[in-house]
Amino acid sequence: MISKILVPTDGSKTAQKAARYGVDLAKQLNSSVIILSVIDQRSYIGQTVPAAQTAMHVIEPIEDYLQEAAEGYAGEIKKLCDKNGVQSKTVITKGHPGPRQRCLWCDP
Repeated sequence: MISKILVPTDGSKTAQKAARYGVDLAKQLNSSVIILSVIDQRSYIGQTVPAAQTAMHVIEPIEDYLQEAAEGYAGEIKKLCDKNGVQSKTVITKGHPGPRQRCLWCDP
């Protein structure tokens, strides 16, 4: 039996569509949803300037913006879960999204 469904999001239309499917499936299976958004650190770490030489006053506003965007994307899915009576947990983390991203929040 499936007890948890991982619903990753980046705010794209494709992710929104997949979230609707994930929440619908969770409702049908009486499962919970883990909403995951990974803030891609490559977005604000300069590719040509070493991180130690990057001005923090430049990085922090970008980091704050990406955090707020991730919270907004995840919040929309949370609302969808609440509307459908599906339990959910939101996880926002920093890293490099992709196939190597491990879900450390999912119980084995």
